[in-house]
Amino acid sequence: MHDRPLVLVGITGGIALYKTCTLIRLLMNNGCDVQVVATPEAFEFVGRTTFESLTGHPVFVDVHSSVAFQGHVELSKKADLFVIAPATRNILAKLAHGITDNALTLVYSNVTCPVVCAPAMHTHMWESYENQENIKVLTKKGVFFLSPQHGALTSGDVGVGRMQEPDAIFSYVRQLLDVASSWSNKKILITAGGTREPIDPIRYIGNSSTGLFGVEIALEASRRGADVTLIACNIDSSLLMRLSSKVTVFSASTTRELKDLVDRSMPHSDVIFMAAAVSDYRVINTSDVKNKKNGTNIFLELTENPDILKGLARTYKGKKLLIGFAAETGDNIYSSFEYAQKKAKNKGVDFIVFNEVGSHKGFGHGDTSVHVINDEGKVVMNADGEKKDIACELASFITPYINEVMR
Repeated sequence: MHDRPLVLVGITGGIALYKTCTLIRLLMNNGCDVQVVATPEAFEFVGRTTFESLTGHPVFVDVHSSVAFQGHVELSKKADLFVIAPATRNILAKLAHGITDNALTLVYSNVTCPVVCAPAMHTHMWESYENQENIKVLTKKGVFFLSPQHGALTSGDVGVGRMQEPDAIFSYVRQLLDVASSWSNKKILITAGGTREPIDPIRYIGNSSTGLFGVEIALEASRRGADVTLIACNIDSSLLMRLSSKVTVFSASTTRELKDLVDRSMPHSDVIFMAAAVSDYRVINTSDVKNKKNGTNIFLELTENPDILKGLARTYKGKKLLIGFAAETGDNIYSSFEYAQKKAKNKGVDFIVFNEVGSHKGFGHGDTSVHVINDEGKVVMNADGEKKDIACELASFITPYINEVMR
């Protein structure tokens, strides 16, 4: 990131455009360099000269000149953040479907920085099926949305559709710029899913982990500008399809395969989220053929798998940010939380993310409750709700620690 962050402000043909002038002033007055990228329709509401006077730069709108055509590539490379305000239904549809027929859509197609959309439109347009589907597509691509507010609309109706106020958009943008400086180009390694230890060619010892939480963390880290690698342990392909193309995915089945990939990736990683549910034991006497039922019992001899997390702590504690996960149940000796505390102290990593599992809890469910425990066994963060929201809260929590451990 530059000394003065370069913020691209995309403007479209909406009556809320007058608010964007205030947003630009807020950005400029707080140390940002601003370049306006416009659709031709924007100037039906506020003149081009206004934006050039506010920013001190020509507005990028003409995609037909050779200079301008080359300019969109340079803008895309240099930008620290791209905020589109107002984002009309029309522009959201074009962005979602890859239509590049104006300067704004052309720049969007090339940027690698975070993108924020502040929509403004009539309530019926906002709530329509097509618009909501476009928002889902763009969210999957990593676009952030500041949902419109409820209030009086230009049509005289009252409902959801008013663009957020300039100070709210600026506050959100400022936060993203701060976060981007911590996450940008950081190499994040995430393990997710559940390992499987074969008994014979058909059967295995496994667990119920779907990998959903790890995938949500990968999505969040990618949105924040990180270079993300996900090691997927037996995760359904439909879940992996939600990932951005920017996320590198490797597959592992057994614990030893997972350890091999982690060991190879760790020297090139800054942070690891060890979210995979790893089998503690594997079968010694595996069979090359299917075990047939013949009226006698089969006895499986098990041996311990390597402790990947503890091994990482021995090698990388203080050099990398190490975050383990503990899905625990209690018994008649200790509670699930007490077992998680013991694990946090024993493993030696920076943090353990603990959640209780059991009936209707944890694996496979969108909602969960987690406690983040440090290496002294103290709870430093709590979160409840959907896993995608907890992934965001967890990422925000560790943001200060990323740069700290990298010093």
